[in-house]
Amino acid sequence: MNITLQQLYTWGATFVGFCGVIAYIVKPFSSFITRVKKIEDDQQKFDDKISKSEQNDKMILKCLNAILLHMETGNSTGELRKQKKELDDYLIESK
Repeated sequence: MNITLQQLYTWGATFVGFCGVIAYIVKPFSSFITRVKKIEDDQQKFDDKISKSEQNDKMILKCLNAILLHMETGNSTGELRKQKKELDDYLIESK
């Protein structure tokens, strides 16, 4: 089997052309996957912030409830002290 230089050149050009087509097809998918991963990372960060915000809101509501209870009854100073300690502990842990 004799392969001429012209045939070798044709096969090489075909191979390079085929690789170019594959690269042209794969590149948008690669870019798309990179963008999707970035969006997923951003979504995870956002979810973490929302979770932290929900914890903060719960603590605020518990403190407000203790204050309202004290204002309503004029008593419950023990409950206020307990809630203040819980708030202090929460603030120390969240740093």
